[in-house]
Amino acid sequence: MKLDFQYKLDTTTYDKKPHRGETHSMAKLMEKKVRQIFALHERGVPQKEIAKKVKIGKVNVSLVLSGDRWGHVEGKRNNNKKPRLTKKDLSKIFELHSQGLKQKEIADELNTTQSTVSRVLRSNRCPA
Repeated sequence: MKLDFQYKLDTTTYDKKPHRGETHSMAKLMEKKVRQIFALHERGVPQKEIAKKVKIGKVNVSLVLSGDRWGHVEGKRNNNKKPRLTKKDLSKIFELHSQGLKQKEIADELNTTQSTVSRVLRSNRCPA
């Protein structure tokens, strides 16, 4: 009994392009809507409002704007990453905390997030 599996080996008939964007079988968005998301974002419209206008979830708007989804489409991406803290900044956090400033105030002064300040204070390791 001879089995012929040639169809599995013959790759000339396969579509070798990656299925991304509109060509993906599970795509819910079209490129036009993705570009609309970028345009609304550049005008300063909050992500919650964008989600309502485009009729998708807030999470998906965030994923598009960050480039995690539809990264191949041109558009201005979110770059909300704060710079890393130096040893001097870490010392300053402990100094400001001992002066009675709240974590949010410290975060604003050092251009970082409140959760970062909280994490540094919990570590209880002040650099010398």
